[in-house]
Amino acid sequence: MYKVGQYVVYCGEGVFKVDSIGTLDLSGVSGDDTYYTLLSPFRAGSKVYALVGNEEGKLRDVITKKEAKEVLDNIALFDEVDVPNEKQKDEIYKKLIHKNDLRDLAKIVKTMYVKKVSKIAAGKKMTSGDDRYYRMAEERLIGELAIVLDLDRGEIKKTIDEKLGEISI
Repeated sequence: MYKVGQYVVYCGEGVFKVDSIGTLDLSGVSGDDTYYTLLSPFRAGSKVYALVGNEEGKLRDVITKKEAKEVLDNIALFDEVDVPNEKQKDEIYKKLIHKNDLRDLAKIVKTMYVKKVSKIAAGKKMTSGDDRYYRMAEERLIGELAIVLDLDRGEIKKTIDEKLGEISI
């Protein structure tokens, strides 16, 4: 069971802080069930309710500081996401984002960074879909790294961009 004040990662949404644990006084919700009330540290007013006892696959602990440093330091070494054809792209990226694994988010960010640099070099732009997945993965990746490493999100983004900028494309 998670504790009030603890940071957790909510499936596909990113980092949240457990604000309270208790029953909800909302219409359509059983008053017998216990919920975590989760607040986003980055999106003011963003609140999520997660049923206690139904956490598997929906909530997880944030990674350790050691794991966070490892992901940040080695992001350029991560494999790119394998997308066999464009028709499968949305399904693959959605699945990886909702899988709730920081390493998968790092793979998406690297993949999209490489794609973006290649498109720019060819005088083109990324598709709106690619740009959306890039922003989603990057926001969640940066958020968790910032919380765990106790750094500003801008500092984390700058470090990621520097590390990925070292890739020869």
